[in-house]
Amino acid sequence: MEANTLFGWPVESIDKLRALRQQANEGLLPIAEWRSQDKALRERLPALSEDEQKLLDQLSMDIITTRAYRNERGELLLSRLHAIEHPAPDNAKLREELTQLAALAQKHPEDQEVLGRERARIVGWLLGDSNEGDRDPLTMLPWSYIARFRTVDDPVLGLVPQPLTTARKVAIEQATAEQRADAQAVGGQRVEPLAEASAGLTLHSLTRFPKLVLESAASDNEAREPAQTVRALWASPAIQQLLRQETSGGWPPEFH
Repeated sequence: MEANTLFGWPVESIDKLRALRQQANEGLLPIAEWRSQDKALRERLPALSEDEQKLLDQLSMDIITTRAYRNERGELLLSRLHAIEHPAPDNAKLREELTQLAALAQKHPEDQEVLGRERARIVGWLLGDSNEGDRDPLTMLPWSYIARFRTVDDPVLGLVPQPLTTARKVAIEQATAEQRADAQAVGGQRVEPLAEASAGLTLHSLTRFPKLVLESAASDNEAREPAQTVRALWASPAIQQLLRQETSGGWPPEFH
């Protein structure tokens, strides 16, 4: 007869935790929902003592080393022990798993296909996290974060819409260590120097003349009236929209 509890946890609750993981693995349950339901279930279950934790670890190891998981009962027991010990992973844990998968892929190239599917699933969870938002496919930083640099405040011109490459570069430079770690974990890359130079030329071509006029007004009285006209034109909604259109290449439509 099967026990009703395992380490003080009702088997029924443990199996619910297992089912949640299975649904998430099959793409039937979003990562945020898995975490929420998993946490709610665990909050109603008793915490393991230090001795119980050691016993659980030892039992899991025994099942693995003796290959008892090859039979149905051993596989079920190991699965339940795993459910007790491993809650739904947070993003830090997912990034750790990606690192482990990368190491396994180097060590076992013959398993690339299986490991690749597992990596794709974890990356999907990271990208699907409601706290992460849609990401830029190059830097893998959230678009909502990069969009903060869609327009910058230039000390001479005022508001200056930015090409995507320029915004990417600034976003990377100003990102926190955690943001960079998140991005790198899912394949984020830095801006290529040639792309950066090209964006710089685009920005220079748009701003060179108005900057020249405005800066000359500081030392040339005759340039002050034209400078006022240029400043008013630059700040006008129509010109700002034209500048956004000129720098919209690569930006998602909502940031044009």
